[in-house]
Amino acid sequence: MMHDTAFRIGCLVLDTYSDFSKSKILEVGAYDVNGSLRNYAGHEANYVGLDFNPGPGVDIVVSPGEPLPVEDDHFDLVIASSVLEHDSAFWNTFLEMCRKAKSGGYIYINVPSNGVVHRYPQDCWRFYPDAGRALAAWGKSQGQNIKLIESFIANRENDIWNDFVAVFHKAGGHGNAPTQLLYQQIPCLNVFLGDSGEPINPIAETEDMLLVARARIDAEELRRALVEMQKHSELLLQEINDENQRTVANQSQYEIILAQHQNEFAQLSEQVENLRSKLTETDASIFRLSTDRQAAEAEAARMMQALTVAEKAKEHAIAALKRAEENLQMREAHHRDLVMELKDAKEQLVESDVLARKFEWLRKVNALVMAPPRWWESIFAGSRRKRELRQLTEYGLFDAGQYYELYPDVRAEGVDPLRHYIIHGISEGREI
Repeated sequence: MMHDTAFRIGCLVLDTYSDFSKSKILEVGAYDVNGSLRNYAGHEANYVGLDFNPGPGVDIVVSPGEPLPVEDDHFDLVIASSVLEHDSAFWNTFLEMCRKAKSGGYIYINVPSNGVVHRYPQDCWRFYPDAGRALAAWGKSQGQNIKLIESFIANRENDIWNDFVAVFHKAGGHGNAPTQLLYQQIPCLNVFLGDSGEPINPIAETEDMLLVARARIDAEELRRALVEMQKHSELLLQEINDENQRTVANQSQYEIILAQHQNEFAQLSEQVENLRSKLTETDASIFRLSTDRQAAEAEAARMMQALTVAEKAKEHAIAALKRAEENLQMREAHHRDLVMELKDAKEQLVESDVLARKFEWLRKVNALVMAPPRWWESIFAGSRRKRELRQLTEYGLFDAGQYYELYPDVRAEGVDPLRHYIIHGISEGREI
């Protein structure tokens, strides 16, 4: 069963310790339950999967306790991810894996270092930091010339698991040494490099223990905060009771003030009635003056009407002349615009053909990059980018290596070749 970190680390192992197009890869426990490293390796990899039961990802069915039915000293990389915890004699299986790796090849194991019981069909073991050195010593004692390259306990991510990870090297041959080890790419603790020496980032507690300790601290802080809130609530309740008592004591004073206000209101009401009477008399005087004013305004309006008719006739004649001049200017301007639009249309036709070809190329690149399988979401960004560039080359859309050869300045800058071509190369007229 493949949880999140097991899959992500396994993908890094394939990128770091193998070459998909050349390496021979053997996976022990290859049944695809909920994810498979074989899917990441792709169809170009020379990949063989073993398991006790037939099913997806399984090429050869093996019997428990029997030797693995494949050639010895043959594979560049032998892997077992989320498998050995279910194996009742994992030490014998580990020896078989060492026998199948060729000289110069690598053996990779990933086993839970914590987590719930998950029988598939049994759950026997959990591995701790010294397990890698112990397995290296066991292999040597059984005649296998192997050495521990790196081992560590990986930090958990979304799931509950902490993975014990170990990579071993079989002496001899011409195996390619990785430029960067796994522990340098993954958050982890208790790192051992080689068969001896002190660990890097050592810690005795498991991540489960640390989480429980932090939870206890958080719970204690919450309890203290609750006590403080209770004390604050009691103080607020006391203040409310005091305020209620002050309100009752002042109620009689409020009633005296209210009676005074009511008396003042009655006096103001009488004054308002007197003012209303005077206002009525004033309104009558205003009405008489308004009637006289309206008669004078009507006479002035009749005189203004005659003047307006004469002025409108003059305005109509001026407007007609102005419209004729504007019509002539508009016709001349329209002719000039038509000539310019014809010229612009010819230039845009040429540019649109070039843009259409560039847009079609960008559409194909985007469709290929934006439609990966769902399991790509679990891959590290660097690994996913390598696969995207390989697919662009296979579909004849973009050859990153050839672009670097054509433009050494891009390689010298250390920028992504596809990103450089889209952002700069298209506008600069560079070829692909």
